[in-house]
Amino acid sequence: MSIVIHRLGNEHASTTSAYLRHGDHEFAALVHGSTASLSKLLNRECLTEMSFERVASWNELTEFQDEQSCIKQSAQVRGAITLRGRVHSTTQVDDNVQIVDLYLRTGPEFLAISSEELGGHVPAVGSALKVTVHGLCFYPVDS
Repeated sequence: MSIVIHRLGNEHASTTSAYLRHGDHEFAALVHGSTASLSKLLNRECLTEMSFERVASWNELTEFQDEQSCIKQSAQVRGAITLRGRVHSTTQVDDNVQIVDLYLRTGPEFLAISSEELGGHVPAVGSALKVTVHGLCFYPVDS
């Protein structure tokens, strides 16, 4: 996936708060790295991977087109980021846990979510999800 970092904020341990763009949406998130190492990425597209701290809320979407996939600031949960996409696959980790790969067509990119984060629910492959997370962090792979 790729993002464009517009502004860097404060460093927090191994991450830096940043204001960035993904597709048509701009929002605040964490980026792994120091301000010194990330400054060379300002205002240019950079490839990243992503993780998050915890799921704040989620729901299945009944009316969804793949073009509606996105990453954007949550309108309902302060300080959180909403991701919308389609379940691409699930992988059994143990008897009680599966990893759900959420595909966002707008990149394309994937977000791996443990079924534990979804209250033990494993959505069907092909279903659409809206997932709101706290602590979304991007990891530049070309820094």
